[in-house]
Amino acid sequence: MHKIFPTLLFIFSISAVAQIGIGTTEPEAELDVKSQNAGILFPRIALTQNNLAAPVIDPNTGTSSVINTTLIYNTSTTSGTTAVSPGIYSYFFGYWIKVSTSTPANADWYNLNSSTSPNSLANYIFTNGKVGIGTGANTEDLKGKLHIYEATGTTPSTSSGSLYLEHGDDGGSSSIAFKSINNYNSDYAYISYIDNNSIGGDENSMLEIAGLNDGASNGYTGQRDNINFKSSNSVGINTTNPSSSASLDLGTSNQGILINRVSLTSRTDTNTIAGTEPDGLLVYNTATAGTSPQNVTEGFYYWDNSQWNRVALQANYGSASYQKGVQYYSYDTSEQNSPNISSIEINNVLSKSGNYTGALNSSSAMTTMDPSTNGNGFVIKITGTYIVQNAGTFNFSSESDDGARIYIDGALVSSAWYNGSNGINLTASGAAYLAKGKHEFEFWYYQFNSPKNFTFSWGSNPDGNTGTINAQQFIIEK
Repeated sequence: MHKIFPTLLFIFSISAVAQIGIGTTEPEAELDVKSQNAGILFPRIALTQNNLAAPVIDPNTGTSSVINTTLIYNTSTTSGTTAVSPGIYSYFFGYWIKVSTSTPANADWYNLNSSTSPNSLANYIFTNGKVGIGTGANTEDLKGKLHIYEATGTTPSTSSGSLYLEHGDDGGSSSIAFKSINNYNSDYAYISYIDNNSIGGDENSMLEIAGLNDGASNGYTGQRDNINFKSSNSVGINTTNPSSSASLDLGTSNQGILINRVSLTSRTDTNTIAGTEPDGLLVYNTATAGTSPQNVTEGFYYWDNSQWNRVALQANYGSASYQKGVQYYSYDTSEQNSPNISSIEINNVLSKSGNYTGALNSSSAMTTMDPSTNGNGFVIKITGTYIVQNAGTFNFSSESDDGARIYIDGALVSSAWYNGSNGINLTASGAAYLAKGKHEFEFWYYQFNSPKNFTFSWGSNPDGNTGTINAQQFIIEK
């Protein structure tokens, strides 16, 4: 009876106060062990590696689902990247972490793959090792001097980020700098965030990416490599003040912009450019390809109305200094049917040339342009620049005896290039989509034998031109 009663009293004491005292009748915690000459002996278990919970198990489930902060004393010694050695270990998120017993109070860093403090600056991890954040204990898997791992990525916001840099001064900046040991005092690059940058408008922040060096062949040694992103959705290159009205602001005064160079196969080419061409897409075509009237030549083209349209430059558009009219070049050739245009200017001497301001028909122009001595066997080339006022499809026609052709910006638009018979005129027509601005026209006529007739006419067009084409509708630039 003397043995049973204390036991029952002890049990009831535990149930009543929910505290256990060993060596004391007044426990001051859930478990209070007091002794002057004895300690606590943790379960002695032989671990095989530091990232494997077994042989420890959860007593409630019988599985190796070990609760974080579980303490054991490891009795085994293993090697490799997951090595363990005798000592007290605590389980923490899939790893057994050894509890150090000899770490100096000022040891903030440890030797690689250990919990031993370095004994020289050469061994410090911050000078001769790698740092992993969120990567676990296996430093052999670290891919850089600083390796940050997130099982689930962090969306950037004012209160979160995978790497969070913050400054406390208004108008200050947070930055990451990149240096080279060579040219140490001059060569570096950086990424910098500046708040309260209100240059050029109401923007209050800017992200700057820049590389600076000790010299530049183009004379820009300071901010020539800068790329600036402002909160107005503006990007500036070589300027710290990208205009809020521009998506891209280029600040260099001695360089240009190089548009992508591609080789189009025709005006309806949809294969050369990746994806689906949006209206307004600009390229520089380097190829001469395709079949008229869908052929292309070298120059700028933009995509609109389901086709590539050649860009007509408009320098000094509307200037009163332009001379109205066309230029003509006449060649006295042998009588031949369907002469080769590409060889006419090479194999024949220019007989007549000059400016012309009348109608483009034989009744008005033949007296001025006819180079022949016998009335037959000649070719006339007429050139001029037409300024389109309203973009759209322009229609043209020709009537001639013998052949006539119309080229616009190097592309053949209309052709009846063969000999008429018995005075019956040949007719031809064609159309071209012309963007607003300047376009180069060429009108060709060849005379095989009598009669001598040609007329070039407007068809329907957005500029409202009608009837016979007149030289006064063109300007002379060459």
